[in-house]
Amino acid sequence: MTYIKKFLQLNKNDVSVGGGKGASLGEMIQSGIPVPDGFVVLTSAFEAFLVDGGLSDQIEKHLALGDNPDEKEVLQASQKIQQLILDHEMSSELQQAIMEAFRALDAQYVAVRSSATAEDSSAAAWAGQLESYLNTTEESVLENVKKCWASLFSPRAISYRFQHNLNGQSISVAVVIQKMVNSEKSGVAFSVHPVTQNENEIIIEAGFGLGEAIVSGQITPDGYVIQKNPLRILSIDVKSQSRGLYRKEGGDSEWLDISFGEKQVLSKEAILVLSEIVVRIEEHYGFPCDIEWAYENGSFFIVQSRPITTLRPVDEDSLGIPKNWCHAFMLGNQDVDCSFLTLEMTWCGMKDPMIEQQIGIPVPRMFEEMIQGSTLNTYVLAAPIEKFVKIAASALLERPELLNSLRQNTIESCSAMRQCAEEHRKQIDTYDQHQLADLLQHIRRLQADCVAYGTIVAWADITGLISQKLMDVINERKNLVHPTHWYSHVLGSPTEPSLTEKARMDIVKSGLSDEELCDQYFWLDQGYIGEGLTTLQLRETKKHALNQDDRDITASAAELMDELQLTDQERRYFEVSQDIVFIKSLRADSRQNLNVVVNLIAKRLAQLWGSQAYLIGVMSAHEILEIASDKKSLPEDLESRHKHCLLVPQSEDGHYKVIYGQQVAAFLGKTLQRVELEDQQTLRGQTAYQGLVRGKVRLVFGPQHNEKVKEGDILVSTATSPQLLPAMIRAIGFVTDVGGVTSHAAIVARELRKPCVVGTKHATQILRDGDEIEIDAENGVVRILKEG
Repeated sequence: MTYIKKFLQLNKNDVSVGGGKGASLGEMIQSGIPVPDGFVVLTSAFEAFLVDGGLSDQIEKHLALGDNPDEKEVLQASQKIQQLILDHEMSSELQQAIMEAFRALDAQYVAVRSSATAEDSSAAAWAGQLESYLNTTEESVLENVKKCWASLFSPRAISYRFQHNLNGQSISVAVVIQKMVNSEKSGVAFSVHPVTQNENEIIIEAGFGLGEAIVSGQITPDGYVIQKNPLRILSIDVKSQSRGLYRKEGGDSEWLDISFGEKQVLSKEAILVLSEIVVRIEEHYGFPCDIEWAYENGSFFIVQSRPITTLRPVDEDSLGIPKNWCHAFMLGNQDVDCSFLTLEMTWCGMKDPMIEQQIGIPVPRMFEEMIQGSTLNTYVLAAPIEKFVKIAASALLERPELLNSLRQNTIESCSAMRQCAEEHRKQIDTYDQHQLADLLQHIRRLQADCVAYGTIVAWADITGLISQKLMDVINERKNLVHPTHWYSHVLGSPTEPSLTEKARMDIVKSGLSDEELCDQYFWLDQGYIGEGLTTLQLRETKKHALNQDDRDITASAAELMDELQLTDQERRYFEVSQDIVFIKSLRADSRQNLNVVVNLIAKRLAQLWGSQAYLIGVMSAHEILEIASDKKSLPEDLESRHKHCLLVPQSEDGHYKVIYGQQVAAFLGKTLQRVELEDQQTLRGQTAYQGLVRGKVRLVFGPQHNEKVKEGDILVSTATSPQLLPAMIRAIGFVTDVGGVTSHAAIVARELRKPCVVGTKHATQILRDGDEIEIDAENGVVRILKEG
């Protein structure tokens, strides 16, 4: 029978014979990780030892303690089992096998460490349950092997069996015997931050002497936080260490006083070297790792690696957070005055089963992050949203009846929304909390209907796919009479102006007073939860409104259609584009009506409840309705939420949960995998209007940022809207994350004859205010010339 195997003879699939620790060490040494050489006394040796002494039945008898044994029962069982093992002598064959392997290792000192077959798995770490014996010499190696076997039945190990429902399972133990590193420094590393669960951060703890001092919690180690990609040190926390655990002359270990004071254990260079090893180990295994390391004579050695078993989605059951969200990416962001009320109402519509019935696939779930009440990040799974976009675009192009239905339903829904806003907005100050709750429920239904009808056309990537088909058609034609952008603008834009465009034209031509205009067009120029059109915004609108008669595109749609000689399918592309732009514009205009009303509801509730409107904005609608029904009191954590919080889908019933504080960092660390860019200096997108300009970046996410943009600046945004027109007039060019050649940014760029690149995906994540960039709209490229 084989009792011994060298590390090089084992891999991760050999847990049943080498235990978790032995299999891991063999796997790492085979993959080139610096691991001190050694061998494993296999589980077959332990099992032969038990059979030889007739110990198995006796051990099972002592472990028959029922489901919930008390401490006294566990202690008595442990003492009896361990004594059985320590009193029985190994066979001469087994003793010889161990000693021959020990002498072949040619080491004066070794570490003798238990390696259970249930150890270091993703479900049970057994960390600290079994014994290790450091600086073991030839004289004590056999006795320490038996002590490791006996530690499988220590009181804490027996308790661990019962706590993790492992009693009754077949658990064996191997013993690792490894060259002892005479550690000058040592410690532990986690390949994922164990507290925030940030997957892009490594934590290293370091102390002087042997690592047992840290593992046992008897010293306070240095702590280093390292970012994986790109690899760099984020923080260094140096601790004062007055003693360390060192090898004792003749074997074993002893504590020695040290007088280094607050001396940093690892240099910056050493931290980065160790971090690279940690990354290699995690990449090799494909999961987060808890790693023990040692440092001697200028080299690092890895003495153990196991899965981190403490990483869990925060409050997974209560939040309903699916585990498969750990590969999400940020879809978009904007700086706005945020309200979870309006977001929730949007999402209620996205969950409408009608959407799935229409195109055969549901909208992927998502969550929102709010920072300081003004920055809103939207996150969604990458693969499902890509699939949704492709299927939705195909459905719109191939089924005329679908788009006709969406158009008609959207018109009716938006009419009801505007009617609701007009009916209630001037009376809200007189409503009590029950009336406000009823109104909020009514608005939620209206918003949900509108979103359900418009979701299929709302995603910018859907319009981007369809826009690309338009451009493909135009680019195929040669010797065109007009500039390319004329065709995409005239044929891809709706024949009917949006409500916002009509309102702006009415404002410019109307003889009404400012007060009357603000009352009639109260919903214009709003942020996310604006209170109504102000006189200042009105004057800005009058000043910068475009004269619709001065556009240089004079060719009619019929003329351009004839010139392009479009097929029926190609005509369909342009018709779909026109309908999509119309539905999106109408939907956005009408929802602004209700956003104003929602804000007024928040103000009135704040007044009734003795709070602030901006704090009501970080409550879920479900919470508000419960408080208004006297089922709950006002939460005490609203200020904390306002600083940084998340709105997360909780269940299929349409309710959402707000999380904040440490839960936010833990959730994001576990959930997000940011998109990594190949080239941080260059962004690529789609040309909306050709040209080459250079200027400074101004990030604009809402009308509140318009004043940032000066003459000669370049406006960069997730997407533009009519509210940004004053800033767009002053800018010399535009760059957006999303959208196609029929997007608002593209249309305005062509009207103003300013270079524009749309659909870069990541411009607002990469560019910063003050960066000097070049828009090369001839080639659809944005280059960073100088960081601001």
